[in-house]
Amino acid sequence: MRKRMTRLAAALAAVGLAVLAMCTQPGRGAADPDAGLPQAVKEGLIQFRNGSGAGLRAWVKDGPLDGTKVVEPLERMLGKVEAIYGRFESYDVIRVEKLTPRTQVIYLTLNYGKGPAFAKLVAYHARTGWVVPQLVANTDPSVVLPAQWREP
Repeated sequence: MRKRMTRLAAALAAVGLAVLAMCTQPGRGAADPDAGLPQAVKEGLIQFRNGSGAGLRAWVKDGPLDGTKVVEPLERMLGKVEAIYGRFESYDVIRVEKLTPRTQVIYLTLNYGKGPAFAKLVAYHARTGWVVPQLVANTDPSVVLPAQWREP
C-alpha cells in the first residue's frame, strides 16, 4: 500500500511539473504580454511597422498632444533613431504598471535593426477611450526607465 501511494505521489508531481512547464512556454498557454495593453498603445505599436512617425502619431491620436507641436521633437528624434539603427522590427513590453483603473504606465523596448530604443507611455482612459497624454523615448535606458530598476 505504501509503495502504491509513493508511486501515485510521484506521478501526480510529474503531471504537475508538466502542466507548469506547458503554461510557462510562450505560445503554449502563457499569458499574452499584450493582453493588458490599452488599444491606443497597441495601435501605435502596429503602426511603428510603417515608420516611427506613424507609430508616434497613432499613440497621440485623440489625446491632448494630438495636433500640437509638442510631438515634433520626439518625431525627429525617432526619425534619427531609424536612420542610425535601421528599421523598426519588433517590441518588448518591459512592464505595465496599473496605477488606477484609468491610468497605466507602460515601459517598452522598441527593437530596431541595429539597436533598441526605450519608451515610457502614460495611458489614460478618457470618456472617449484610451489616450496617451504623455510619452518619453530615448536610446539611453537611464532616461526612460526608473532608477531603481538599474541598481544592482
